[in-house]
Amino acid sequence: MTTKAELKTILVTGCSAGGVGAALAIALATKGHCVFATARNLSKIPPALVNLPTVTTLLLDVTCKTSIATVATAVADATKARGDPGLDVLINNAGVGYTAPLLDTDLDLAQRVYDTNIWGPIRIIQSFADLLIRKKGRLVNMCSISSVLHMPWMGVYASSKAAMTVISDTLRLELAPFGVSVITVVLGIVATDFNNNKFSLILPPRSRYTTIHETILAWRSGDIGPKGCTASEVAASLLPDILGCGKTGTIWRGDKSIFVKYLSAWTPEFLLVRGNTDPQAVMSHNITLLKLLHIYEMLLPDITISDWGKAWCWSVTAITALCAMAFAITALTASKKLLLTVCSLTASSCYVMSMCYFAMAADIGWIAVDVEFARGTRAAQDHHPSRQIFWVRYVSWFIATPLLMTELFLLASASTEVILVEVFLDLVVIATGLSGAVIPSDYKWAYYFYGAIACGGIGYQVIFTGTTAAEVQGPELRRKYVQCSTLMMVVWVGYGVAWGLSEGGNVISPAEEAVFYGILDLLGGPVFGTLVALAAC
Repeated sequence: MTTKAELKTILVTGCSAGGVGAALAIALATKGHCVFATARNLSKIPPALVNLPTVTTLLLDVTCKTSIATVATAVADATKARGDPGLDVLINNAGVGYTAPLLDTDLDLAQRVYDTNIWGPIRIIQSFADLLIRKKGRLVNMCSISSVLHMPWMGVYASSKAAMTVISDTLRLELAPFGVSVITVVLGIVATDFNNNKFSLILPPRSRYTTIHETILAWRSGDIGPKGCTASEVAASLLPDILGCGKTGTIWRGDKSIFVKYLSAWTPEFLLVRGNTDPQAVMSHNITLLKLLHIYEMLLPDITISDWGKAWCWSVTAITALCAMAFAITALTASKKLLLTVCSLTASSCYVMSMCYFAMAADIGWIAVDVEFARGTRAAQDHHPSRQIFWVRYVSWFIATPLLMTELFLLASASTEVILVEVFLDLVVIATGLSGAVIPSDYKWAYYFYGAIACGGIGYQVIFTGTTAAEVQGPELRRKYVQCSTLMMVVWVGYGVAWGLSEGGNVISPAEEAVFYGILDLLGGPVFGTLVALAAC
């Protein structure tokens, strides 16, 4: 629930029905924020937006200085009357499209595109800068993946968005001294009415592209090519960023945006830019780029760890790092050989765990795997269902858990043979868990079965063999061993449950998975190590 003190004053340009601007304005006003929704034609603002109680609609043409000045005065007067010194957020969303080969571009229309998409936002920013600076507000500039993805027929529009991206990044530096943050939103493919807001395409009679005129028209109208997500979905993903509780700087939102981010960064230039004077070949290259997008889509997961899940991983990273240092210091000062060994092994385990959670917090060390059960998210049900599987977690376990298991059996003074068998079973459980996690079919449960058998062997060794060895050392040591081994078995059973709910059954999200595994790792690492160290004293 947004409190009155948290409510913001926001201006959004380009709020015509069916667009991202209108969707953003509706989403913000629904939360109670005061929204000034503007459009060049007030009749195009949807009734769902007009009828919201916290919305004020204003006529605004971003290419007209007089229109901008009128709106700036109206907004300043309205905020002053409410006792509000200025604007919290300014969203530059108004824009116009143009699809045409550059050889046949109408330069008058191209100039109008630049006037709307480049000079328009600058006019708005200059006129509302004082109101933004008074509130140390946030400037949001809507840009496009077309600015980094070279596509035929999009030269004028794409170059206008590329220019706006540079302008936005420059403004971030220039406005920072005044406390104003700037977000550059690189929008992916969104299913809006934007194609209806494009200038018409009329090729001259002697155009070199006459043979594919119909194809270009179909591309312009959106009849071919990917359809994208809805405007409301994009608006929902942008709210945390707009309201100041999400990322800043350049953010990528909307369908295919992340794919294009990596495509533009890692794909060789000859695949993105290829000179060819044959119109049909150019169109073929266009299709090749779409296929590349599809390949990247297959490589990137639909179900991913959320920002709060990453925040949790950062917390575990810090906790395990501090524990690693604490155990290392204790090992250096330990007078007993067993305590030295236990603290050294626990310090090493915590160190490895810290690196693992650092990787997950940084969103690396994973692969995308098709889920067997498409549950939990609409994305997993509607299209290509793939889940983010963190293989780095298994690497961490492969190193850390044998060390922790070893210190438990050293506490019981078990034989070397027993320790080697236990480590072998430990590694089998981890190997089968990883194998099952990366297999998209129901064969994953066969690996789960094999892992469960190995886990049963671990339980037998811990409960019976280890306890028998500890009894030889006396009742007090047996009592301490039982405490440590009980915690160990609870953690291992928990791992099996967590795997079944996450990598196995896709019941919980990757963020919830991170919390589940994180709690188990903290119990099985620092907490377990502390119990064993106390028992070794």
